[in-house]
Amino acid sequence: MPPQVENVIKGLTRWEDLDTQITPNNRFYSIAHYNRPQIDAKTWRLDIAGLVDHPIPLTLDRLKAMPREEVTFTLECSGNNGLPFFQSGVGNARWGGTSLAQVLKAAQLKDDALEVVFFGADTGEEVVRPSTPLEYKFTTTFARSMSVADAMSPVNML
Repeated sequence: MPPQVENVIKGLTRWEDLDTQITPNNRFYSIAHYNRPQIDAKTWRLDIAGLVDHPIPLTLDRLKAMPREEVTFTLECSGNNGLPFFQSGVGNARWGGTSLAQVLKAAQLKDDALEVVFFGADTGEEVVRPSTPLEYKFTTTFARSMSVADAMSPVNML
């Protein structure tokens, strides 16, 4: 693995080396697009906000107290594109949590909402138009989105 990605990519396991259908936690891939923040469980919270009628702030304790479901599901990194050092960004696990769809329903997602956006706790610097007179740098959090239709799938958990 190139030195510049050693702290970015962790837990890559060749499929040929797996001997179980469930990927062990210590062998599950992990990608850090920015830093790897330390999360304090006592102060962490998830805010369901935006195009909702009833914003919901969730502490970790409140989230854990919600009805729990489990699914076995495979995750594959969208960057798993066959680079010589990145060919195993796939893992299969038994996931547990509360239904994302139920939380969104409780928040009363508005009809004109198109996507659900997830913002991470990790931050990093982005550069627009690097090495040009218009170069612009800014600090941002890592975020990804999915369509409302996809977010309402019963396999999505918090």
